[in-house]
Amino acid sequence: MRIPVLLVALCLLVPASAQAAVGDIIVIREPGADARAIRAEADVELVKPLAVEHAELVEPRDGDVEQALAELRADDDVVVAEPDAVAKATAVAPNDAFFSLMWGLRNILVGDAWDLSDGRGVTVGVVDTGVEAGHEDLAGQVLDGYDFVSRDPYAQDGNGHGTHVAGTIAALGHNRLGVIGVASGAKIVPLRALDDSGHGYMSDIAAAFEYAGKRGLRIVNASLSGPYMKVLETVVASHPNTLFVVAAGNDAADNDDPDAASYPCALPQPNILCVAANDSLDNIAYFSNYGERSVDLSAPGMGIRSTYRGNSYRSLNGTSMATPHVAGVAALALAANPAATTSQLKWALTSTVDAAPAFRGKSTTAGRLNAPAAVEAIKGALP
Repeated sequence: MRIPVLLVALCLLVPASAQAAVGDIIVIREPGADARAIRAEADVELVKPLAVEHAELVEPRDGDVEQALAELRADDDVVVAEPDAVAKATAVAPNDAFFSLMWGLRNILVGDAWDLSDGRGVTVGVVDTGVEAGHEDLAGQVLDGYDFVSRDPYAQDGNGHGTHVAGTIAALGHNRLGVIGVASGAKIVPLRALDDSGHGYMSDIAAAFEYAGKRGLRIVNASLSGPYMKVLETVVASHPNTLFVVAAGNDAADNDDPDAASYPCALPQPNILCVAANDSLDNIAYFSNYGERSVDLSAPGMGIRSTYRGNSYRSLNGTSMATPHVAGVAALALAANPAATTSQLKWALTSTVDAAPAFRGKSTTAGRLNAPAAVEAIKGALP
């Protein structure tokens, strides 16, 4: 008998303070003024000319920046003398209509991660009820996939759950429409393994996992749960280059308990990353499964606003909603370092969590996802 499973930009340069200057001074002189004479009078030397008319970068010979600035500013042939300063790129705030309601993005500090990556070049498989590819906030974000329920290439969503998940991962941003995904530069491959009621068979889920692995998808989101099936474990183990980001389940149960465990969360394979749900205070959501050995970390999972079928938007609760936050950050990280292995990608996500005391004894990290820290980690020295 087949066993059903229930689905459970524009950048601005912002100057740092003068104290962040590295000792160089920007000088703009009057037209016709003798640059060498100005340098000699202030006891500075040329670092390099600047691509600004009559401007150059200099440094004090004795290292005394304040004295050199005083000398330069006292020179009638100098128009501007100011210390060079550090700058950083910062993404402008999204103008999406529901951005103010997307507390989950603020909870995982994703705005800081967008300074580092938008997920461009990464494709995420979504094993779910399908995806409404024609949704206004997913236009151009959804690639060809497969429908394992109807056995055809058109993985359209008749439920809404898969479209909601896809929007959290990769909805378009800065378009004044609805929401913005964690990784708006990434793409989605819809793999429909759950029907319009949100139920499906583990055999179809295993087939979708196999398809994703063979297609070379590095990240798969599976916001679903069901009983243990050997075929699922076998497929996950056979695709070690794919990180399967999966939901912990919504039964408030301990996934470390074999009699209560939810799968694929409780599978032992190292390329499984299992996600619990937290609220806005980093408490464990009342419905979320947990597990000190089986659940890896938490992410926002209550009142999550995202795309929905019928070209609409809806707020939903569930570990299903927490999971795509992690898959989206995985896409940000992988885009920042495409050479990273699956184990390094999982390490970056789990080793950089923010401490969440409510998850002590409830997950392996006792922490909540931190998007910028994960992306910074993947760009640094890797284990």
